[in-house]
Amino acid sequence: MRKVEVNPTPLSFPITDSNIDAWKALATAGGTYNGLAIDGGEATTTGPKKIIGDLTVSGGTTLSLAGPVWVTGDIVLNGGSIIKLASSYGTHDGMIIADGRIVTSGGAVFQGSGTSGSYIAAISTSACPSGSCTGSSGTNNALDISGGSGSVVLFAPYGTAKVTGGAVIQSLIAYKAILDGGSNIIYDTGLSVIDFLDGGDTSSEGGLWKVDSWSEVAD
Repeated sequence: MRKVEVNPTPLSFPITDSNIDAWKALATAGGTYNGLAIDGGEATTTGPKKIIGDLTVSGGTTLSLAGPVWVTGDIVLNGGSIIKLASSYGTHDGMIIADGRIVTSGGAVFQGSGTSGSYIAAISTSACPSGSCTGSSGTNNALDISGGSGSVVLFAPYGTAKVTGGAVIQSLIAYKAILDGGSNIIYDTGLSVIDFLDGGDTSSEGGLWKVDSWSEVAD
């Protein structure tokens, strides 16, 4: 009797559109920038914040995120620069979201808060190279990660993620993934439960909010 192979049942993405929409709302509540370019090796902190246009971090600069950041264009990280979570995140995880593409090169990296078990989720909702691929980064993929490493979860549910140039990352989830040039994905067991924090005192686990306290308000 010939054995019949059955394809496994696909799993749902661990981050949903509802999660992303909620994080975008948190970012928007912190105010907006019309584009943001940081250079010259300076250390800068932002978030929660919505950036209309592109975010470019270059020249060995460190950008710390104190809350969710939503970029309506591309995120371009190069020249040994870092986008990381602020130390206030502690062991929690945070996120940066691009409607366009996310591109890293020249040893640039994403990092957690510096505390073990903290990760940053770099999320692109772009469908590139399919669909409408607008933006200024000059690349064809939703995620183009070249070289470097860091405590990062890469997520591109609608597009292609390409990791090349010997990059080392902890997690990659995408519609399509391409690994090239000696790159590695080394999954960390700590990623089995991600614990997102909005930059304040309210945390969420797996994207669900928990109530720290409540009280009745008289009319």
